[in-house]
Amino acid sequence: MNLFFNIIIVICLITTFLALLLGLLHTARSGDEKNNSVNKFMRYRVFIQFASILILTLALYFK
Repeated sequence: MNLFFNIIIVICLITTFLALLLGLLHTARSGDEKNNSVNKFMRYRVFIQFASILILTLALYFK
């Protein structure tokens, strides 16, 4: 069971980092005309961070 939680934690960390990196790259690449898509990326990032924190909390609770 601990191995399962460790894998889940690593997956959460990697997805959060990738979402942050993709959002930053998209923000740096886009101009003023693409503000809506930048906001979409940031909303996805916030959702992924929320889900990761929730999963991490549950994993640490059950560990």
